[in-house]
Amino acid sequence: MASALGGSAIAQAPAAQRPLAGQQAKTPGDSPLSEVARLPLLPAGCCLALQYNTPSEGQSALVDTLWNAAHQAGLGGMHLALTWQDLEPQPGQIDTAQLEMLLQLVQLAGLRPLLSIATIDTFRLSLPADLVDTTDTRRLAESRTWSDPLLSQRMEKLLGRVLPLLEEYGGFYVSLGNEVDPLLFGSQEKTAQYAEFLGRARVVARKLTPQIALGTTVRFVGLQAHPERFQQLLAACDTVALTYFPMNPDQSVQAPELAEQQLAAMQAALGSRALILQEFGYPSGRSSDSGIGSSQEQQRRFLEVCFESFAQHPNLRFANYAGVVDYGPADLGLLQLHHNSSLPNLVEGLGSLGLAEYASGKPKPAYGVFLQGLKDNAQRQD
Repeated sequence: MASALGGSAIAQAPAAQRPLAGQQAKTPGDSPLSEVARLPLLPAGCCLALQYNTPSEGQSALVDTLWNAAHQAGLGGMHLALTWQDLEPQPGQIDTAQLEMLLQLVQLAGLRPLLSIATIDTFRLSLPADLVDTTDTRRLAESRTWSDPLLSQRMEKLLGRVLPLLEEYGGFYVSLGNEVDPLLFGSQEKTAQYAEFLGRARVVARKLTPQIALGTTVRFVGLQAHPERFQQLLAACDTVALTYFPMNPDQSVQAPELAEQQLAAMQAALGSRALILQEFGYPSGRSSDSGIGSSQEQQRRFLEVCFESFAQHPNLRFANYAGVVDYGPADLGLLQLHHNSSLPNLVEGLGSLGLAEYASGKPKPAYGVFLQGLKDNAQRQD
């Protein structure tokens, strides 16, 4: 999935009184690596987030009400997504103005930011223009590879500006790359080169901000298809975040009940490291004649199974549901470009992930489950 920036509802949400950073008790014998890999800047338990999608015209107030109710029920974090190119629009020129604005809004809402910087963005590169092949956005310029010291030097300069800001505003994790598996996992060599790039970046991060974890993001389907490539990347990271949308190759939905064993598989792959769901979601499909075989009841059931399972996974530290409201036509168009596909099942799935309907702003049954899950999660942390 393409990630979205934090939404306008952040500015309207009442500022929370919770602190921005907390400490977990150390386990005797923990190494510095294992401590950072468990996200020590987050309080114990799971930090839940809800992506704010752009509502339809005339429904902003209703959608804001839904998001704000979730905030009051126990939202604790926000996923912020930028690209390397956003932060370095010209070679060697770092611009953090947009990031600072977003961090200020997140702090105003009393939330903790998880930052992803897309180097790879699922099916293409999102780097400064001089680093990308002018004829193929999937390739680095001038036959470079990810192990090229130039890329690490440029990233070191970027992290030197970004990580202190993230620390100042209560951040706890930075992901370098969004859903990197489509461009990497077909090749052991490319995966190893990207792991080298991540390893160098992690060394920089440890010096700058010792308790902010650094990693990358992989689709759960990528982990399933290439567990050995996943482990290559994991070895270079504090932990690896995941995006999780239980869909088949034809974009039809999988059974909601599979969420329990799939979450267990994620944790097994990560071992004792923190499990981060950078985005997760389940489409409700069309109201009738769904091409993806889903329904609002199945979406509701998926969230029910997820929250039951979340309570059984103490290493689940962050989970961000991908949308308070369904994507509208403009956002769907961008997502189709991102996926380079306009297949009907893909459009139906992407267009029905939200917890409320786009046209009316009416909450779906899954919204009530999400709200209750927030409240139960907050009670466990009290």
